[in-house]
Amino acid sequence: MRLAKHSRIIKIFGAVLLLLALAACGSTATATLAPTPVEQPTTAPTAPTATTESTVAAPAVTASTEEATAPADGELRPTRAPIMSLNQALAPLSVDIEGEGTQEAEQFIVSKGVMILMANYEGDGNFKVTISSPEKDMEPSIDVQGPYFGNMLITAFRGNTEGMITGGHTLKIEADGPWRIQLFQDFPTTGQDPTVQFGGVGDGGGGWMELKEGEYKMRTAHDGESVFQVRLHEGRGAPEVMIVDHEGAMEETITINVSEDPAVSEIFPGIYGIGVRADGIWSLIIEDPNAE
Repeated sequence: MRLAKHSRIIKIFGAVLLLLALAACGSTATATLAPTPVEQPTTAPTAPTATTESTVAAPAVTASTEEATAPADGELRPTRAPIMSLNQALAPLSVDIEGEGTQEAEQFIVSKGVMILMANYEGDGNFKVTISSPEKDMEPSIDVQGPYFGNMLITAFRGNTEGMITGGHTLKIEADGPWRIQLFQDFPTTGQDPTVQFGGVGDGGGGWMELKEGEYKMRTAHDGESVFQVRLHEGRGAPEVMIVDHEGAMEETITINVSEDPAVSEIFPGIYGIGVRADGIWSLIIEDPNAE
């Protein structure tokens, strides 16, 4: 009995020592972890895409992330992608420049197809954007007074007597305030089947949609007081086709005939973008009457 009692005392004493040891371990200082460095991204963020309101996705934009630089003389000049020959122009055009006042940008290459021009101007005076080439001078693509935000589609092909040709071009901006210009090309292989809807304020458009052989109806509306023009721009660079040329407000439904036979229609089956010149709110709804 006495031996058992001593054994119980030894066990209790050992448990007390174990609790004291654990308490001592729990009182040690907490280690401070050094923050793990965050690896910075090696690629520049994608520039924002400006679009007009539309239920159809605008052409994919791959805008350059280069920014304007200020040289030693303090004058703001846009940086550019390297000048390419026509044989080197395999990648889609991608230009993104911004500045203030009047400037002339360096050469860029336009391939056969559709070029999209996006412009944002915050000044109060005249804003003029002119694209020209050594072979051909062009009328200003934009010539407005006061702030401007819009985009337009421009078809380019060799021998184009009424618009842009392929090859090297320069861009001249005349302004008295800050501006930003984006130029890009997309070469679509697919498009959305009608019914499609487009809408916006002022110059704009959208795409791409696929028009097959047949007859389509387009409901148009415009509340402006001046020009309202709607053009179809074929993605591979065929001559553009004006389907609406109106002055002032309008609300009308027109027929679009699509045919492989040029004697029937100048619009042949293909993938098209819509270009709009307007001075007010506009909307377009293109429907396939035969669609279920």
